[in-house]
Amino acid sequence: MCTLKGIFCCVLVTISLAAVNPEAQAGDKLVGVTDAWHNGLKELVLDVENDSSWPGTDRYFTNATRLTLRTADTALYTRRGGEVRRWPCEPGEQVSALVDYVRDAAIPPGNQLEPAALKRKRCLVALDLEELKSVQMWTETYGYALANNMYTASDIRLTPAEFRRDDHPYGGWLYFSVFRERNYKNEAQDRIELDVGCIGPCSHSEDIQKWWHAVVNAPTPQGWSSQIGNEVAVQFIYQRRWPALALYGSATHNRDDTRYFDFAPTASLYAGNVFITAGGGFVARANIYRMKGYFDGHGFQGSSPKVSLLGKQSAENDDPNAEELNGKSESPSDDLRQSEAFAYVRAEVRAVGYNAMLQGRMFGGSDPFTQDPQRVIVDLEAGVAAHIGPCSVQLSYASRSTEVGLQEASLTRHRWRELKFAYSF
Repeated sequence: MCTLKGIFCCVLVTISLAAVNPEAQAGDKLVGVTDAWHNGLKELVLDVENDSSWPGTDRYFTNATRLTLRTADTALYTRRGGEVRRWPCEPGEQVSALVDYVRDAAIPPGNQLEPAALKRKRCLVALDLEELKSVQMWTETYGYALANNMYTASDIRLTPAEFRRDDHPYGGWLYFSVFRERNYKNEAQDRIELDVGCIGPCSHSEDIQKWWHAVVNAPTPQGWSSQIGNEVAVQFIYQRRWPALALYGSATHNRDDTRYFDFAPTASLYAGNVFITAGGGFVARANIYRMKGYFDGHGFQGSSPKVSLLGKQSAENDDPNAEELNGKSESPSDDLRQSEAFAYVRAEVRAVGYNAMLQGRMFGGSDPFTQDPQRVIVDLEAGVAAHIGPCSVQLSYASRSTEVGLQEASLTRHRWRELKFAYSF
């Protein structure tokens, strides 16, 4: 256990240092968070994962509920060489309207931007066209979440004395999250999150499950007396999505073009006294209705991968003289309110160093019933997502391979469904 604690501390320090952008000024970071809160578009996301009604197993990872508030900084960030700069936009300015000016694919060879049109984009008044094409550019999103996860044995009607030798322990995790998403114009994304809370009876997972089962007249779980004990829980998460390989309906790749398919590699790293894992995988999307890219479309709600919220537009700030690159006028709110729908699949293979929901508390002593984990697990997910006006919905079916070391290996040992609903305002 001493070695495990040492690894835990080293990993947390490493990720903490990686989370800090040494090139950006501390003042800019604070200004960005404040600006996002006061002026940026906000998104409220309710995310529920559950296995009781479909497929009807009510076991293992049995429920997770997460309420998230995301806010978008109205500025653009650029890096040229080692210099990072923050370009504030006027409150209410539509950041996504700038995409045509900054994406290389949206600036056809030989096409020149009108200086007046460029200057009207007040965020970029100090940048000329060549600079726009050469700098690295991104937007930033900040978020806050409250969540509860619960885990049970293979049959909630079993008492601890009746557990199978290879059963899953009971456990609960309650936590508050803060996170930052950096959304690059090439559609890559870096996401870092800090979760602080507790595992054990302090999570009130037992109370929540028993209350809900009484409401829906479901069996009362009998095994919570053996749950993982109380411990303060700290969790760092880093997630990365690389630029997507995309197939469009035309060769121009303008923002108005429908994207028919895209594929993006992903990676994740979890470090804390709840989970220590590292993994890699992919996400692939297929068009159902007017699917856009990650940067100029809506993308996914909640966890990575997720597109940034690209600004907030007020009607009184509309510029009647603003022109598109192709000479057409643009309604600044078109991109935010444009409908899209797509189907998707995600897969990730993870190496497991520690899982407190199986192995028990890292620092708090022994627990009555624990298990050794499988050291490699596979997560699969397939679903559909739709964005209509300010509302978004995402429905998916997920599975996870065997987690308990004593159980026979199975690629889809446990399955559950997930429903996300988001509202932008």
